[in-house]
Amino acid sequence: MAARIVNGLIELDSEITAHQIAKALAGVNGKLIEPTDEQCAIIQSRHFGPTVIIAGAGSGKTETMSQRVLWLVANGVVTPDQILGLTFTRKAAGELAVRIRKRLLQLRSAGLIPQSVDPTKYVDIAVDVSTYHSYAGKVLSEHGIRMGIDTDGEPLGEAAAWQLTYSIVNSFNEVDSPIYHKPDYIVEAVMALSGELGEHNASVSEVRSFLIDFAAQMQAVPEPSNEIVRSAIETISERIAILPMVEKLDQHRLETGQLTFNDQMSYAAKLAEGVPEISEIERAKYKVVLLDEYQDTSYSQVRFLAALFGGGHAVTAVGDPNQAIYGWRGASAETLSSFAETFGGNCKQFDLLTTWRNDQRILDFSNLIIDHIAQTANRSFAVSALRARPDAPAGNLSCGLYVTPADEAAAIADYIANLWNQSHNDETAAEDQLSFAVLVRVKSYIPLIEMALRDRHIPTEVLGVGGLIHVPEIADIIALLRLVTYPDAGSALARLLVGPRLALGAQDIHALGKYSRELGRRTKSRRSDRLEQILESGSEEILDSNDFAGSIVMTWRCTRAISLPASAIPMSMLYCLQRRSWLALQLSVRCSSLQTSSVALGFFQPPVLC
Repeated sequence: MAARIVNGLIELDSEITAHQIAKALAGVNGKLIEPTDEQCAIIQSRHFGPTVIIAGAGSGKTETMSQRVLWLVANGVVTPDQILGLTFTRKAAGELAVRIRKRLLQLRSAGLIPQSVDPTKYVDIAVDVSTYHSYAGKVLSEHGIRMGIDTDGEPLGEAAAWQLTYSIVNSFNEVDSPIYHKPDYIVEAVMALSGELGEHNASVSEVRSFLIDFAAQMQAVPEPSNEIVRSAIETISERIAILPMVEKLDQHRLETGQLTFNDQMSYAAKLAEGVPEISEIERAKYKVVLLDEYQDTSYSQVRFLAALFGGGHAVTAVGDPNQAIYGWRGASAETLSSFAETFGGNCKQFDLLTTWRNDQRILDFSNLIIDHIAQTANRSFAVSALRARPDAPAGNLSCGLYVTPADEAAAIADYIANLWNQSHNDETAAEDQLSFAVLVRVKSYIPLIEMALRDRHIPTEVLGVGGLIHVPEIADIIALLRLVTYPDAGSALARLLVGPRLALGAQDIHALGKYSRELGRRTKSRRSDRLEQILESGSEEILDSNDFAGSIVMTWRCTRAISLPASAIPMSMLYCLQRRSWLALQLSVRCSSLQTSSVALGFFQPPVLC
């Protein structure tokens, strides 16, 4: 079977249609999935260039993308290893890869995959599907040496990035402008500003120049004492103050190769824009590129992809402006409307507007809300309304108002329990039994709803990592870690004491508390006596030992003041005390003569022990 690309169009000597492929797959797995006319227009498109598909919620976009891959492979346009699929999450990438591979295996079983030159070998059916960040990291690892970037290490996670930023912020003793917030806030601000600079390809010097000019404009406001103006000036001043921290943080990460996921994307974009040879390599490797959830791509992701596959390459972007959810990190639904301009060439647009997921009433209500949001946001990119599937029932749409979240959780559980009990019985086949999903806007509602469902004996699973914290075993581990970090975490300690492992009762806990208080009282007394003994002995060797440090620390914690005759403390020991840089001491001499004075040791701040 011969396939040729002429002026951006696919020419075939003979075509295997989407319906023929569907019937061939049904002969293998026994399930016929006939594509609709909307889907066939996309699957069988002869256009081999930039393509944008507006796919509404539940319109079958993943199945359509899979069928497009099958049509291209079955008709010999490309081989599976010449296809690149990108999406946002590992889960979505895994699901898309599994679906495409499963379909390709069925296609091979049906004998519709062209044979390789060597008839004894199967054609490789592995399609490269990954996340946007993973692909950017791969390109950066292969070509980062061109920019002098070390990418051998794994990207920094959020916690590691926070710790690194915290150390950078604390290393600054002086700043050019006043800082009005606590260190934790400044750490978050430095991380956010660093990420935004990389995302928008801006430099520290450009931002500093802009902020200085903006501050001057604010100072020129006729009434600078106005609270809003004064707050704006303080914010600008603080931004200027943290810019050196941002600069040092970015330089440190680049020199040590400790890049975050956002760093990888921004540097990969700069690399692709600055080295045209990389685009030639990637284009030769991937003849077809599929971009899923394109409406959520950020500015640096668009720059990266356009630098590699712009200029008329066969790139298909699938997305829905109404499902854009990442505007807070630079994504914009307008990326779909500007797709043709970004990737160049002759761009073609398709629509998938039949939803197979929703009933009629739910769809009508959703379209009403979507239209209202589009008008409020003055969205320039018009999207046609979704249509219900031909056999869609009317559906049921309910609304309730409740006094407390607990009342709402109980009402949700009662509603689900009624339907659950009707479908889960001995007379209902397993495939006909109902399942339910509860979506919430605030995570704090999850425990209430979960508890209400479990009280009605309905098996419940909380999806995502957040759901693990409600599993008793995981909650015990978190309590143990919290107690190790914060010894005064009473709630964590109580969970461990009364839990199934220790199972202490009320009387046991009362006795334990009494013993703890008595032990603490005796310990305070002993440590205070130990400190007085060391000071009276005059031994510099003991003074420099860790034992003395521990005594000082514990005595400080006991907040016990010590007053001794100065004659009991040798001058050499006073010098030793002053040499202890980690301890804040106040030496008060009551008389001019040292022999008749007394020395008071006051501890005014916690010592920092390294």
